[in-house]
Amino acid sequence: MTPFAIHRYRIERAPRTPVLVRASSYGIPAATTDDYARLAAYQPDSTAPVLLDHAQYARFMSELVDALWQALGAETRVFVRFRMPYNGALPANLLDPRVLIGSGLDTQMAFWSRVEAQPGIGIVDRIRRDLDYPGDNTLAFASASEDRLDALEAALLRDWPRYAIRLARADGAAAGHAARPDTRFA
Repeated sequence: MTPFAIHRYRIERAPRTPVLVRASSYGIPAATTDDYARLAAYQPDSTAPVLLDHAQYARFMSELVDALWQALGAETRVFVRFRMPYNGALPANLLDPRVLIGSGLDTQMAFWSRVEAQPGIGIVDRIRRDLDYPGDNTLAFASASEDRLDALEAALLRDWPRYAIRLARADGAAAGHAARPDTRFA
């Protein structure tokens, strides 16, 4: 298995400019007593704030992919673990043939990293999108090439004013000290 370099980031508030967001909610379909019992048993213990809702999450992931292509070139293949639930239409660029959405994408990344001139980039997130949703507001970017991740970092470490957030390196992940696990990045 190809070892992947991984850079981890956390999403923080960047409240310099207020952002008005249309109220949105996602109602989990529950019709029976058993449905409600399962929901009650699944209560995340996360204390992370909700910084993006479900619709903002999809737009933010789309903007991350655009920033990635701008920094690394439009030919870069992207592997995204897009967390559910999401009941809206995906942005067009996430449906592009250069983007593969799924889970357990490390095998696909390893294959394409061997056969293409430039290794692709994997994105895995734990963004908390509502109070009943687990997450710690972190993102991980993985690649068979540490240099590609270093080149991408300048495009990521900035304010994202549309969402009143910014990305920062996660604790313990100082520049130049990215982990190289022998296991899946996902």
